[in-house]
Amino acid sequence: MINRRTTIYLLTLLAPLASAVHGQTMKTFKVKAGDYPSKVIPVAEQYQFPSFERGKILFYGGRTEEALLNYTYLGGNLLFLNNQKDTLELLDQKLVKVADVQGKIFYNDKQYGFCEMVSAFGAIKLAKKHVLGRIGNEKGGPYGISYTASSVTTYNSYSNEAAPGARKLKMDTEAIFGHRTLYFFMDPNDRFLIPGKNSISRLFPKYKIEITQYLKDNPVNFTQEEDLTRLLAFCQELK
Repeated sequence: MINRRTTIYLLTLLAPLASAVHGQTMKTFKVKAGDYPSKVIPVAEQYQFPSFERGKILFYGGRTEEALLNYTYLGGNLLFLNNQKDTLELLDQKLVKVADVQGKIFYNDKQYGFCEMVSAFGAIKLAKKHVLGRIGNEKGGPYGISYTASSVTTYNSYSNEAAPGARKLKMDTEAIFGHRTLYFFMDPNDRFLIPGKNSISRLFPKYKIEITQYLKDNPVNFTQEEDLTRLLAFCQELK
């Protein structure tokens, strides 16, 4: 289950933002009622890499496999290309611990799925999840949609029409899709934490006073990569 704090955090991050992931003006894509987002949105906007790249997958238990991989923004998931050039989801996805795709490291969290490591500060890491999700509809204004926990987190519902769980939008709905990035702290045991004053103090319990003072002197936007990187660098220096 997703708790209330997690839901509020996700709703906040997926609310309208002044800046965009791709440039100064946020790109949005209108998907008409009954259409598949994967058919309407340009393919170049759906994937992180221009083509499927050779990558290595590490499973819990130590088993490793190599495959042609790509990260889909629509599904928020890693896909692989089989010998018949079919795009498929990993069947044993829950058993995947981490994947390396051309030097990009993706950790697989039970709650948030595949998230890319941004940077490491000793044993603490900053990770992100980039998604191309439903952000609004025509009737409620460009960003007038209200989110539920399920609609925010179940991105694979829009990943691919042939993928398990895929579905078309409802016939009476015209939706707006846009890029969003969610950030997470990772503790030394690779557990994901929602960025905030409490979680940063939990990661560096010996320096709560210094961290509190830093946050007073240097306001941190916990949804912005630059601010999070600056904060983690400061905390690492305290050690």
